[in-house]
Amino acid sequence: MRQQADISPRQRVFLSPINTAPPDNPPMHIRLKHRHTVILFFIFCLSSCTDVTYQGKVTRVTDGDSLNVRTRYEPLKVRLAEIDAPEYSQPHGKIAKKALAKLIANKRVIVEEQTIDQYGRVVARLYIDKLDINAEMVKQGHAWAYREYSFDIDLYKLENEAKIAKRGLWALPESQRIPPWEWRNK
Repeated sequence: MRQQADISPRQRVFLSPINTAPPDNPPMHIRLKHRHTVILFFIFCLSSCTDVTYQGKVTRVTDGDSLNVRTRYEPLKVRLAEIDAPEYSQPHGKIAKKALAKLIANKRVIVEEQTIDQYGRVVARLYIDKLDINAEMVKQGHAWAYREYSFDIDLYKLENEAKIAKRGLWALPESQRIPPWEWRNK
């Protein structure tokens, strides 16, 4: 235990039980500091509240990257985020649709919304248990990582692995492997 002589007068003021109560009117810099903390807290809460997740049953597969999901409250048209599968009329389009249907048809899914597209569809990552359906479509070679919208490096790695292994659309002759974003602009 310290003796009184070892404690400076300044330390005595802080250790004194008399000075333990907070001041009635704290200095402005302390009030501002707390105001910023409260504001940051609310910003954090609002940003975490914007993530929308749905659960539902797949009712229809439209093509290799679009589907309908029936949730408890509303039906959703969903576009798989960050990937682009061949259009239905494009080479491998019908196969991509069948591959997606095989993975998800009539199954319960988790839809993690990223945004709403210009057609009113929910653009989302889709999961069955822990299986990422978007990534699985790329891994099996039924979709490209969507260059314009994907920031997921893993999708590019999966696409490259499928390409090397010649899975799915990568088994087609190069002349038939036209990315959908180019096909749509023809």
